[in-house]
Amino acid sequence: MSQTEVAKKFGVTGAAISQYLRKKRGENLTIQESPNNGMYNEAIKESAARLASGETEFADEMCRVCKIVKKMGVLAEIYREQTGGDAPLCACDTPVQLQ
Repeated sequence: MSQTEVAKKFGVTGAAISQYLRKKRGENLTIQESPNNGMYNEAIKESAARLASGETEFADEMCRVCKIVKKMGVLAEIYREQTGGDAPLCACDTPVQLQ
């Protein structure tokens, strides 16, 4: 897909997509330093492929990636870093163990 096509799918500008690709936007050390970073990267690649093929909807993929980040424990860590407190539970939270 072109950057313009990706931008339209995500509802952002082509310049924003360019910044993401050049790693000038969207980087997060907590995710990068996680021992489960490979799982996160694979989830993103899979979501991108599914979105590009039209196999799935954007919201469904974002929910799937969010669940993976929760499993990694990274979402709660990012919340703690930003707020200094424990992350609240979401309605869809269930205890899950990483394999």
